[in-house]
This record gives sequence, structure tokens and C-alpha cells, in this order.
Amino acid sequence: ANYHFCNGCVSDIRFGRMWEDVGEYVTFDGVRVESSRFGSSKIGFAALMGIPYYFYETDRSGNFITGGQVFANPWRGAEMGLDWTYFKNADTVYGYRDNHLFNLTWNQRIGQTTMARLQYQHLDEEARLVRAIVDSTLPNSDVVLRGYFYSLLN
Repeated sequence: ANYHFCNGCVSDIRFGRMWEDVGEYVTFDGVRVESSRFGSSKIGFAALMGIPYYFYETDRSGNFITGGQVFANPWRGAEMGLDWTYFKNADTVYGYRDNHLFNLTWNQRIGQTTMARLQYQHLDEEARLVRAIVDSTLPNSDVVLRGYFYSLLN
């Protein structure tokens, strides 16, 4: 279920099973609350909490997910976001595993036909990945050119 507020400091409340992009796509049963955007940079916040849902796992006891997001449009054509997500997974073989995932993204529109995206992830105490994508549509055609760089650091 999702409810959108037209006025006030809260913009959206969503609860139930959802699929969320926190740098990686996660499925969880829980709640996500998003603030309205404010200021000239359109700054917004979101928080989520729940129980992760894994398609291959039947026992979800002891599992937990929570996180926060900050996002903004600091200048024309730019959208930036910083996500922190905490995962607690109970595993009958390895015990508890706790992970903190930090994700930084920067999407930038360049002109009318080009979009660039940069992403950096940090997992616990180590850099995890760096990704850069540039998409450009050729004018007056349906052709899209894509440049893609991805490095899994750890």
C-alpha cells in the first residue's frame, strides 16, 4: 500500500512487500517514509525498516533491514543521493551477519540527449564498487549509445 500526501512534511508512506533500490535492489516486508522536498536544491529524506525477503529462504527469523536516504537536485539536471542500509541476517550455518552498505549516486543530464550516472558503494569497512554509465540518444533517431564502466573492488 502506498499513500501520497499533497501537503505537509511527509510526501509518501509505503508499507507491505516492496522492492527498493538502495544501491542494490532489496525486497522486504516493512515500511518506507519519504519527506517532501524542500529548498532550492529540492532536498529530501527517506527512512525504511522491515524484514528482508529472500526468494530462496523460508526462515526469516532474526533478519532485519533498516536504512536512510538523503537526495537532492543541487543544480539543473543533477540528482544526487546518499543511502545507508543496515542488514542483519541470521544464518543457521554462519550465525549472525551484520552489514552496513553505503551508496552514493550522481545522475547528471547533459544537454537534451545525454545522461551520465556515477555510483560508488562502500560495504562495512571496504570500498565495494565503482560504476559509470553514459547514455546518449542520437537526434532524430531511435539509436541510443551507451558507455559502461564497472569495477567490483571487493
